[in-house]
Amino acid sequence: MTEHQISVSRETGEGLEKYKGLLKDWAQHIDLIGDKDDIALRHFEASLQLADYIPLTQPRLVDLGSGAGFPGMVLA
Repeated sequence: MTEHQISVSRETGEGLEKYKGLLKDWAQHIDLIGDKDDIALRHFEASLQLADYIPLTQPRLVDLGSGAGFPGMVLA
């Protein structure tokens, strides 16, 4: 990711950039997210804050449909 300093692998960064592009494209048709200008800070970094609370011994989560995919898509 280029806008903010989030340390992720190149592949993950590329995936998040694709996801950001899809969110921006679909935002023109349906209102998935409120803040469309700063997706990385507002949505990606906010989702990543939850990573500190995921136990490393059993890293399983259930995302029960959080709209645009937050935080599940980012944490995955």
